[in-house]
Amino acid sequence: MSGDPAGVALSRLVRLLEAESRSNEPKHRQLLQAIERSLGDGVWQPGDRFPTEAELQRALPFSLGTIQRAIQTLKGQGRLLRGRRRGTVVADSAPVLPDPLHLRFMGEDGQVLAVSTRTLTRRSIVSRAHWARGLARPGQQLLRIDRLFSVDGRWPVGSRFYANPARFPALAIRPARDLAGENFKLLLGREFGHPIASIVQTVQALRLPLSMARVLGAVEGLRVDVLARGADGTALYYQEIFVPGGAPPLAVAASFSPAGGQRG
Repeated sequence: MSGDPAGVALSRLVRLLEAESRSNEPKHRQLLQAIERSLGDGVWQPGDRFPTEAELQRALPFSLGTIQRAIQTLKGQGRLLRGRRRGTVVADSAPVLPDPLHLRFMGEDGQVLAVSTRTLTRRSIVSRAHWARGLARPGQQLLRIDRLFSVDGRWPVGSRFYANPARFPALAIRPARDLAGENFKLLLGREFGHPIASIVQTVQALRLPLSMARVLGAVEGLRVDVLARGADGTALYYQEIFVPGGAPPLAVAASFSPAGGQRG
């Protein structure tokens, strides 16, 4: 084993990969999860140069195509960045989401795992879906914010959040990077005076949408649909949460109250 820092980091990745290789996951998922865990464990720090594809191919028992697929997924997640002079580097740590309600993943010790978040895109859309009728008039634009969550620094989870920009204009104009660590449920009550009074959540297993599958590096998983309403029954936001297979158990709230938070 090499004694230099880069060689030590690669050696630790190899050891993590040995644990992942015992699973039945496809090879690119095994590699992806091992790298995600190594990033979460601090094997590589923000700003560190990440090994090249050629270096990884020499050190790991994977084809170049498998390595490229995993690296492209991590770049799509914003966890790795292509630098101008140093090649691929590790991105800054994402802020931790406070008081998660819809993303309560449970660890083996029964504790809720920490969730960090990055903003991927923000755009205006027009939707004819049934849930959109409660958020806006027909033909009226909605704001869609796509975010990527990292559960315990190891498991990626995708989200599409929809709200009416006319009701919540700051969501449309605030710098996207400032939204990364925000809990939108808390933000609506704190800054807009629209606390959540009730939430309906449904869960289904499905093949992930192609765009989300590319970001998460998985084909199948769960989609959690969330519709939140205010005290007067008005729909405040709709959210789709995409959980790839292999993630930790997700505790889905059976009910919600503004005083006590989630229950069940």
